[in-house]
Amino acid sequence: MFSQLCVTKKSDFVQNGYISARHPTPIGPVAGSDIVLERGEMGAERVREIVRNYLSERPRNTAEIAVWLNRHDDEAKGADVAALLESDSSIVRIGTVRRSGMTGSAPPLSEWATEKWVRHHERAKPDKK
Repeated sequence: MFSQLCVTKKSDFVQNGYISARHPTPIGPVAGSDIVLERGEMGAERVREIVRNYLSERPRNTAEIAVWLNRHDDEAKGADVAALLESDSSIVRIGTVRRSGMTGSAPPLSEWATEKWVRHHERAKPDKK
């Protein structure tokens, strides 16, 4: 038998600074954000198309894409942007960018572009003589 997790909406039912257990809200088994699993393939494809259009102007890093998606598309809130981009064959990782002001071993952000943009901006390979 499958047991479902429940949480209380804190903003609606707070009593004396404590969350009331009287009005639990069920949440799914995946509290994370895998957009492909949660919303199905059609929702993920729609988000990929939106991101492709956004990247057609110029390359952008993962953080820029996530902020833009959260601002413009309610379905994509909380999505794993890197996994979504990696699963699209027409979007390629073209490099990494260090976060400004970050020191230490923080991983760099990936920079993404569409294949069409990359083909258009490719440098000609030098002839070896």
